[in-house]
Amino acid sequence: MTSFDQQQPQFDSSPSIQGTAASAQKASASKGRVFLVTEVLKDLRTERLQSQEEMAHACSDGKFRVSIATIKRAETGRAVVYRVARELARYFGVPVRQIIKTPDKSGMQ
Repeated sequence: MTSFDQQQPQFDSSPSIQGTAASAQKASASKGRVFLVTEVLKDLRTERLQSQEEMAHACSDGKFRVSIATIKRAETGRAVVYRVARELARYFGVPVRQIIKTPDKSGMQ
């Protein structure tokens, strides 16, 4: 038997891909990413009667660095970099804390 055959199997102790939303939020936060409150984003956009594409064009025209892919990512609950949260808040004229998901806004403990 070789030394390779005698090694014990190694198991990954990191959270699974299907981990809890809280662990995903913590992992993303450590990488400078945040989750946004999707309902608030959609409401702010629809109040302006804009599609995601129209909003992306308006952001581009107004010198906000937010692409349509980023808008879709944010509105589907995926993490975005903090800069995007700041740009979207500036675009909508709201405080950034209004659109960032926090444990009390998401129902997490």
